[in-house]
Amino acid sequence: PLPPPLFRQAFADQPQPLSMASVIRAISAFERSIVSVDSRYDRYLQGREQLSESEQRGMALFFGERAECHHCHGSFNFNDQVVHARSRVVDTPFHNTGLYNIDGAGGFPFPNRGLYESTGKPEDMGAFRAPSLRNVEVTGPYMHDGSLATLEAVIDFYSEGGRLIASGPQQGDGRLNPHKSGLIARIDFTAQEKRDLLAFLKALTDDSLLHDPRWQDPWKRRP
Repeated sequence: PLPPPLFRQAFADQPQPLSMASVIRAISAFERSIVSVDSRYDRYLQGREQLSESEQRGMALFFGERAECHHCHGSFNFNDQVVHARSRVVDTPFHNTGLYNIDGAGGFPFPNRGLYESTGKPEDMGAFRAPSLRNVEVTGPYMHDGSLATLEAVIDFYSEGGRLIASGPQQGDGRLNPHKSGLIARIDFTAQEKRDLLAFLKALTDDSLLHDPRWQDPWKRRP
């Protein structure tokens, strides 16, 4: 049978347009096209829009030393995984945020145990990479396993410096996880600070990207 027409068109110079190599190239090209640069925060940086007072207070918290969010989410992509052509040191850190402590020794539920699954080192238990926060308003549920349903819950979690699960099979005090990052400590946000931080995080939503027809479902839905 003939390869799909779009593969024949894109890889016309290949003897086999549809192959694992061309599939990888096609998916990579598509993913590189998804660039979020038109949030209200981006327009604020460009001088084209003003943030509200609440959003500005949230921004000060985010980039300040009280909340310390920027240590793991500080690049232009709001993570610490950015590598580019001029990177002198390639470092993609992993972090334990105190989400679990099911055995009192830092345990995370199998099989989602982070870097530990690759290294087997106890100190890597529960260590995960920090994802981008762009469009975080619409990417719930949150954390590596989707165990926090809302952004409000995430902010509460960081305010407490980890998560206490009082009962059940995942019972444990993540705040006391021995492998928890030193950046994760009890903050005790006020109710207003929580609202301000939430407002800033919502300012990272890029509606133009979310509604661009180029990235919509390419298959027509049947009634």
